[in-house]
Amino acid sequence: MRKWLVLAVVLLLPLTTAESGVNESVDTEGTAIVSVDTGGVAPSSEEFGITVVLDDEAASNGTPVQWVTQICINTGVCYPPETSDLTADAEGKSWTGSVVMLDDSSYINWRVELVWPGGDIQKVPDSGFGWKVWSDCWWDNGTWGGT
Repeated sequence: MRKWLVLAVVLLLPLTTAESGVNESVDTEGTAIVSVDTGGVAPSSEEFGITVVLDDEAASNGTPVQWVTQICINTGVCYPPETSDLTADAEGKSWTGSVVMLDDSSYINWRVELVWPGGDIQKVPDSGFGWKVWSDCWWDNGTWGGT
């Protein structure tokens, strides 16, 4: 049993190599997402907004957009993911929404989900979270950062 635990830890180490304070994003090429825009910092105790722009095909068929967010705080705790429906503009092309960051947040992770007609959900990325934006005052692995 101990051998398997050690093996599992060794295999998971490459997954935890993200650099503190460095924002992350995924490539949306090959999806119906044209762009994803957010602020470069997720300010503590303030709204953090997102705008997702869809291609013409997804916009014309009324594909709704959901935003799955996870806020992590300076004690190392990450709260369970929450799903929000984004709000569309009149053409259904640009979708916006926001979440309020916690006063002791380190960063926010998220992914985008497209709900296609017929009920199929396309997650971007396919698994996990594809984006991360750090707060304006974060603590991670013994290091303070932000302004």
